[in-house]
Amino acid sequence: MRGENLERLSRKGTVGAKAIERILNGPEALLPEGHEQILHDGSRRRDIRIRWWEGYTGQTCREWIFPANPAIPDLPPVPTSIPESRPYGDEEPLLFFGHYAITRETPAPIFPNLACLDYGLGKGGPLVAYRWDGERQLRPEHFIQ
Repeated sequence: MRGENLERLSRKGTVGAKAIERILNGPEALLPEGHEQILHDGSRRRDIRIRWWEGYTGQTCREWIFPANPAIPDLPPVPTSIPESRPYGDEEPLLFFGHYAITRETPAPIFPNLACLDYGLGKGGPLVAYRWDGERQLRPEHFIQ
C-alpha cells in the first residue's frame, strides 16, 4: 500500500479510518450524556465496547459491556446508540478476537466457537494463545499462557 493511501486511511472521521477502528476495536455503543466510564489509566470515555456476539434484546447497558467495568457506578438501562450486529451462532466457525484486555484468571472460551485472546499483556496480564488441533469446539485446556 502506498504512503498516501495509509495517510488517507488514518484521517480521523473518514470512512476508511472508521472501518479500521471497527475492525480493531469491535463495535462500540455511546452512553447517554452525563454517563462515562473510567478506564484503568484514569481516562474517561462515553463509549463502551460491547458483547457484539450476543443479541441485544432485553439486556441492560451493564450486561452489554465487555469486559465488565465496575468503575461505571451509574449506568442507564440502554446506551444512546446501538451498533448493528447479529448473534454469533453455534453453527459459526471458530473465531478468535482481541483488543479487549479481559482480566479473567484462567483463559477460557466465551462460547464453544468464540474466544478472546487478549488478557491485557500491555497492562501486566499474560500473553495468551490457543493451540488448535483441528477441533470444532474450543477446549479450555488448549489455551496457553
